[in-house]
Amino acid sequence: MTDQRLTPTARSRMFDRPHSPARFFPAAATLGALVLHALWYDFTSDDAFIVARYARHLAEGRGCVWNPGERVEGYTSIVWVLLCAGIGRTGLDYAIAARGLSFLGAAGCVIVMIRLASPLGLARNAGLAVAAPALFALSASVACWALGGLETCGFAFSILLLLFILTRHATSAPAAGFAAGFCALTRPEGLAVAVIAGLYFVTRPGRGNARRLSEYAAVLTLIALAQLAWRRAYYGDWLPNTYYAKVGHGPAVWRAGARYVWECISDNGGFAAWALPFIGPWLFYRHREAAGLAVVGLTLIAGVIFVGGDGLAMHRFIVPVIPLWLMLWIKLLAEFPGWLTRTLPRSPAGAGRVLVCVITIALAASLAFKPRAARQYLLYTEHAVEVPDWIAVGRWLHENAPPDASVACVPIGAVGYYSRLTVYDMLGLTDPHIAHREMPLGGGWVGHEKHDGPYILSRRPTYLLLGNIQVLARQLPAGDKYFAKPPNPNIAQREGDIFTPELQAQYIPAVARLENGGYLHYFVRRRAEPAHEPGGKTP
Repeated sequence: MTDQRLTPTARSRMFDRPHSPARFFPAAATLGALVLHALWYDFTSDDAFIVARYARHLAEGRGCVWNPGERVEGYTSIVWVLLCAGIGRTGLDYAIAARGLSFLGAAGCVIVMIRLASPLGLARNAGLAVAAPALFALSASVACWALGGLETCGFAFSILLLLFILTRHATSAPAAGFAAGFCALTRPEGLAVAVIAGLYFVTRPGRGNARRLSEYAAVLTLIALAQLAWRRAYYGDWLPNTYYAKVGHGPAVWRAGARYVWECISDNGGFAAWALPFIGPWLFYRHREAAGLAVVGLTLIAGVIFVGGDGLAMHRFIVPVIPLWLMLWIKLLAEFPGWLTRTLPRSPAGAGRVLVCVITIALAASLAFKPRAARQYLLYTEHAVEVPDWIAVGRWLHENAPPDASVACVPIGAVGYYSRLTVYDMLGLTDPHIAHREMPLGGGWVGHEKHDGPYILSRRPTYLLLGNIQVLARQLPAGDKYFAKPPNPNIAQREGDIFTPELQAQYIPAVARLENGGYLHYFVRRRAEPAHEPGGKTP
């Protein structure tokens, strides 16, 4: 009788086949875990509604604009806007489309990470090949942004797709160039990733490097220049307005970025857990593909430090680095027992494997469980409570405000999407005047530091929603010191200059009862009749 057991080599070859059951079942289980983890967080970023509003206006023929008639590039990803607009044309809500795209990006990361196991030399062991995707699905940051509605997970997918094509199909330089262009259009920093990854992988040892590099560069350059020319022609600027609104330079900004990165590292395993995988391809083993992943990951981290980090929850800017870090970590663990035996020949047998198991379990626990006192987690919990309130405010305005009314507020996403009114952003994301204003950055809430209260008043908005759109469980009297002015230093820093005698002369305080039972505290122009709703009160 023939022995039916598979040899290690046969098992490796079976797992490396794209349609092998050995690939399908672990991938399905990992995707299932990702779905459950993402639904547990069930997070939607307010900025996702900015993308949804741009997409809706584009699909309706009003242009790729925030306020019709005002051409301002107040979004980060043209890819996300176009995809949302296309899906929304089918009848699906644009905000739901944005959330669905986020999950597809996260799911795509899992699939590509499994396929990257082969060029990393991990496909010979089925457990090692799925370990990094499994840890990715366990990551609290990934689970949070998997339904967040922004391009975060989609950007991570675009990077992994580019690296996969470069590691497996480097001879197809035009295909790699198109993948690089997709990465560059998904987020602005994707262009730097595409350039560095291309230089590293396309110029690998072998013949035809010059031809492959020229083909890769030609496709990437054509895509990048096409977007640049369109931006200049349509918006009148070479850079997106969000760049001017959020990005600063100098030591204060870089220190803020370093703090942001350090906070993420501390919440996800610690310094050693991040440093060792990135130096592993040079210190513990030699592997060109792994070294390429490390170079791309370090480039992304350096970029986060350069722009000063991010003001949104759960380490958003580090999410695209997480899959690279985890694959490098698993590669290091796979090579570590052999390295330990070579370095310490008298070490106990199996000591390396035991240490690998202990470290992997500790890393999984660090990824999956966030300390509730962590600042990034608190940002998530606060946002999860506030977004439903802001949605209720937008719906209230849509039902009660005159169609020609205008609103000034921070944040603008849900209010702008659901109200359908003209909305002025007090942070400058969709306002060139505030975005281009020279102000010191790096000392406050990242991305929320620019402001100009007198300018906002000069635009004569019908409604002023101050205090981070203050919605409370109880109604405050008009003279209360916390009326639309919560005791938050970051809010005070960005809104303090709007509380002027002009505000008192032109606006009156008002309170509205929302559909969710909360009380919206706002200001309305004296010449405009305050909106009323059943059961509500307007002083």
